[in-house]
Amino acid sequence: MTMPMIPAPADWPLLSSALVYGEAAAVDWQCRAPGFAVRFKIKDDDGRVLHSDLTYGEAVIMIAQERGDASVDSWKAMLKSSQSLLGGNSRSIILYVDDADAHGEQGRASGATIADAPSTHDDGAEHWADRGDSAVDIEGHIWWIIQRLRYASALQKP
Repeated sequence: MTMPMIPAPADWPLLSSALVYGEAAAVDWQCRAPGFAVRFKIKDDDGRVLHSDLTYGEAVIMIAQERGDASVDSWKAMLKSSQSLLGGNSRSIILYVDDADAHGEQGRASGATIADAPSTHDDGAEHWADRGDSAVDIEGHIWWIIQRLRYASALQKP
């Protein structure tokens, strides 16, 4: 049985994700590298980012700093940056852009590590075709920056 769905708030997508970083500089870096804009940012008295909303077109991503102290709610103490996971990765994000090659250059210039060079993925006319790369940000999250080249059918076009 499918539950009835109420619309998301006008300025939010139906699904959004949050990333946890060790350093507050991650918010500024996300604005430089992929080109997000800060919608708002809440800091505590020590300058720690408690919550931020970043936007890219209609996309919204939330970023906060790791808070491992026992004085916070138990679920907040569980949030870890990729650096805290001993080189592990806590999130992978896909971002659709108009020009994947230009975004790749912007990411490299801002310090992103390109894990997979820009390439085109085309599985035939019955499927879509994309161009993009994968990059690792300043704290180890993996980003796929993708440009849609071809839609599989008229039903998939925006």
